[in-house]
Amino acid sequence: MPPRFFALLKPSRKKAYFALALVLGLVLPEMAYYAGVFDDLPTQLPAADLVLVYSGGEDRLSVVQQLDGEGKSPKILFSGWDYTRARLERVLAWDPARMLVEDRSRTTDQNARFCAPIIRGTGAKKVVLALPWYHLPRALFLTRYYLLDSGITVTPYATTPLPPHWWSRKNYYLELLKFWGSLGRIALSWVGFENPIFHFDSDSRPAS
Repeated sequence: MPPRFFALLKPSRKKAYFALALVLGLVLPEMAYYAGVFDDLPTQLPAADLVLVYSGGEDRLSVVQQLDGEGKSPKILFSGWDYTRARLERVLAWDPARMLVEDRSRTTDQNARFCAPIIRGTGAKKVVLALPWYHLPRALFLTRYYLLDSGITVTPYATTPLPPHWWSRKNYYLELLKFWGSLGRIALSWVGFENPIFHFDSDSRPAS
């Protein structure tokens, strides 16, 4: 629109147009990022040194059963307050050495932040993040962020299939909103809140 058009608008209209432009400028790149993640999802579980599973509402142990069915045996890092080593060992009947457990996280940001030093400590270079389709883009962004200088590759894998017309699903729009909440948690961690750690330090440990 020509500049003279905005000059003719009332101040309230100018604010409304500015707010709309600001929202679109923030949301459209986010939606493009989500679409890019979904477009590149592998159809089979990739080879990895370690598989990373964050807790949530669905049964997320199915990916572990798939690993066994395919004869793969990487280490698995389970992250979330509702995972306990005793329960996992009872349900999976695995060699305990294959299982790592982080049991303090209550948000996706904490999952990624608390797992980063554990992942670094394993020496893994190829990590698969195995989560339901809608949770993957946000969790992937956070996990890669906290492993930014590590040289570790994090590949997403959808434990639930990407549905047709995924852009119309409620879970997708909820995740778009939660993404900004996660960015806010990153900002809070930098100023001493949200269980701060020294960012990108390979020797860092989650604050107690």
